[in-house]
Amino acid sequence: MPGYQKLLDRYGSKGFVVIGFKFDTMQDAEDPVRFARRIGVHYPLAVASDDLKMKFGGIEGLPTTMLYDRDGVLRQKIVGFEYTKAIESDLKPIL
Repeated sequence: MPGYQKLLDRYGSKGFVVIGFKFDTMQDAEDPVRFARRIGVHYPLAVASDDLKMKFGGIEGLPTTMLYDRDGVLRQKIVGFEYTKAIESDLKPIL
């Protein structure tokens, strides 16, 4: 999450947006919003319904990162942890 916040800080002025979705697959040890703020994350967070999960093509694992271009076309879907630098290199051409 902090890595995505850094990307947002760096590329937000160029139109990059981050939205975090919380899934009910795991019980929370702490309030998700409070946790996010405590670690310096300030992008929007939302609870994902089953319907929303399906609209995004289903979620095969957590975390899942999806990069969409300005036209709403899915350019990359990453299931699992990925280093921010790898995501950044895929992000730059679509900004």
